[in-house]
Amino acid sequence: MRSDDNKEELGLDFQPKRIVVAFDASQHSISALKAAISIAEKYGSEITVIHCVVYPIVGYGEGEVYYNWDEYYSAEKKSITKQYEPLKKNARKRKVKIRIIFTEGTVSVAESLLLESKKIKPDLIVMGSRGLGGFKSLLLGSVSNAVVTHSTIPVLIIK
Repeated sequence: MRSDDNKEELGLDFQPKRIVVAFDASQHSISALKAAISIAEKYGSEITVIHCVVYPIVGYGEGEVYYNWDEYYSAEKKSITKQYEPLKKNARKRKVKIRIIFTEGTVSVAESLLLESKKIKPDLIVMGSRGLGGFKSLLLGSVSNAVVTHSTIPVLIIK
């Protein structure tokens, strides 16, 4: 048996064609997107960036909500797009196909990311080890931990 034949049998010839990147504009997610662009450039992969817009946890008194969802969603989308645009330009310069999807009204970011990924059928999910959430002492963020635990496809975690 040739060594090249053995590589495929062992799963060492992994060449993702569709990559999903979880993106929240944190430094770790920016690094994850940069890594995904490099991988995509090498293998001719397409990238779908997913940003999950989380319901803001706000309330007054007995849970009376004091925000306008449409305004909140629009502002979130604008903010994320501003951070994403330079990375998209870089990807396109490198001839990488890239697009962004926003999920609306997410309560569980991990669940939304996995459900959206299921529709896309990627070969790889790339995400930062930590996002914008609190608990800085955690080595692996709760979203990345949940995605790694529940994903049926490979997940690449970038620090």
